[in-house]
Amino acid sequence: MRLILPLLLAPLPALACEEPIDFPPDEAIVLLEEIRDGADLDLRAQFDYQRLLCADDQFIRDQARAIGRASEVEAIRAAAIRSAIFEKDVLNLTILPADGMSDAAIAMMEANPIISYQVAFVDRAAGCVSLNETARCNPTYLASLSGTEMDLKFNKAVAKLRLTDNGRMVGVWSNGESLGAITQQVELRLD
Repeated sequence: MRLILPLLLAPLPALACEEPIDFPPDEAIVLLEEIRDGADLDLRAQFDYQRLLCADDQFIRDQARAIGRASEVEAIRAAAIRSAIFEKDVLNLTILPADGMSDAAIAMMEANPIISYQVAFVDRAAGCVSLNETARCNPTYLASLSGTEMDLKFNKAVAKLRLTDNGRMVGVWSNGESLGAITQQVELRLD
C-alpha cells in the first residue's frame, strides 16, 4: 500500500539548515552530554542544539536527534523530530501488532507491514514536506506537527502519533472508510 501525504510542520527558528554548519566534534560532545544527562539547559544551549541539527557531519546530526528525542526539554524533543523528518527521502509507518486486531487489520499488516510515503519536496522555510507535488506543499493531504505530537491526514485516512518517553513516535492510523474501516497501531521511524 502506498500513501502520499504532505507534512506541514510548525516552523522553528534556526532549523532551516540552508547550509551545513561546521560544528567542531569536541563542542558537539559537550553539548550532547549536557542534553543526555538532563542538565538544566539555558536558552543558549537550546539554540546551540538547533545548530547541531544542521551540522555538516551526519554522525553528529544522528546523535543529536537520538539524544534530543530523549531530552526532558520539550523544545529539544520537538526539534529532533522535525530534523529527522526534514532529512528523510521516505517516511515509513511500521504497522505494530496489537491485541484485538480485526481480521482485515491482520491481513493488511501481513500483506503490507510498512506504509511508505515518498518525499517529493521539502520547503524548510514554510516548514512542510510534500509527498505528492515536486514544487510545493499541497495542503489537501497533510500532517501537522505540534510539539511532540503529529496529526496525519490523507484523503480519508487519518493518524495521530506522539513521541513517547523512550524516543519512539507511535500512534494510531485508520483508513477512514465507513465500510471496511481498518485501524492500526503504527510507529513512524525517526532514525
